[in-house]
Amino acid sequence: MKKITLLTGLSALALNVALFLILSHYELFNFALSSIAIVMSIALIAILDNTSPSNGFKIGLGFFFSMTLIIKLIMSIISEPFIKDNAIVIIFICISFLECIILFIPKFLKKG
Repeated sequence: MKKITLLTGLSALALNVALFLILSHYELFNFALSSIAIVMSIALIAILDNTSPSNGFKIGLGFFFSMTLIIKLIMSIISEPFIKDNAIVIIFICISFLECIILFIPKFLKKG
């Protein structure tokens, strides 16, 4: 599973770079935001693979991280190419923060 996750993440990053180089309207800000989304989601899934929550949590959280990756990619593509007063960037940060919190919930539930 770890190799598939890494291969999928690298493929998504390669596709993102190719689209950035090919498409003229794909701004650098949007490219950076989508690259951050891909790297964060793949890192979270890799951390999830290395932890030991029950299989139900791994499957559910893996699906959740995949869905939030799709949402963040769509948001990064439609975002305005600036960071100041950008509601989409704020939502992006909130989703990323939520993902990090949810990743550690099984660890605390297991101890309690």
